Amino acid sequence: MSSKQSKTVRDQTIIGALGTQFKAGSVITVNGNDYKATDLQTQFQAEVDAAKATQSAKTVWAQAVLAEKKVSTQVTLIRKGLRFTLIGNYGPESAIVAAFGFTPKATTVDVATKSVAIEKRAATRAARGTKGSRQKKEITGAKPVASAAAPTSATVSAPVAPVASSTPLQTTATA
Repeated sequence: MSSKQSKTVRDQTIIGALGTQFKAGSVITVNGNDYKATDLQTQFQAEVDAAKATQSAKTVWAQAVLAEKKVSTQVTLIRKGLRFTLIGNYGPESAIVAAFGFTPKATTVDVATKSVAIEKRAATRAARGTKGSRQKKEITGAKPVASAAAPTSATVSAPVAPVASSTPLQTTATA
């Protein structure tokens, strides 16, 4: 049982007990305020009524959502069929198809074009020496060793540039 249902049952129990245990005109002090037994019954009944109203509204809303999904599914099928019919009759680039708000689908790239692009990308990465995140993690530098005696004069050495290959690496894609 949900907390809302248990609260409603508890409220209904309190309403019944207020009616049987106290006279209608009896005054009960709650949190420093004086209430008649009938006024307390009215307060608790208002909460029960509000809970019932929200539950019925929730049920109505859930039914409306289901109805919307059903209609949406039907209209989606009709929309797809209309799009295919219009494109079949008038062509994907026609003004009539555009008037309905349908746009042509993006063309797909064939396998040959993709393989050429992969080869070019691999050659560019090799020529530039770019690496992915996994390759970068594998690169570690030599850790400096702490020496007991510090040198008296600092010597600056020029950085050594890596030797670049004059020909890019050739890679072949296998399918």
